[in-house]
Amino acid sequence: MADALLSAIASTVLDNISSLLRQELSGGLKTELEMMHNTLTTIQAVVRDAEEKQWTSEPIKIWLLQLKNTAYDLEDILDDFESAPDSHRGSLEQISI
Repeated sequence: MADALLSAIASTVLDNISSLLRQELSGGLKTELEMMHNTLTTIQAVVRDAEEKQWTSEPIKIWLLQLKNTAYDLEDILDDFESAPDSHRGSLEQISI
């Protein structure tokens, strides 16, 4: 079950990245970054809630750890875009979808 859930999350993340690249190329990066920020906030709330409930199931613990690591990665990406948008914008323009 955890593998299927992680596969679904990975698929969603890849779809979001593709959408982000398309939005960047069409000038809608700000909206997409705001959506990613909202998603990150939701992920963080779910992780906090799950940690407070202190799940004992090993698969759930592993899934939460992976979800937390993904949230950290997403946070780093958002920080990179917010701190240096011009350098990323030039890189994204070179990518064709």
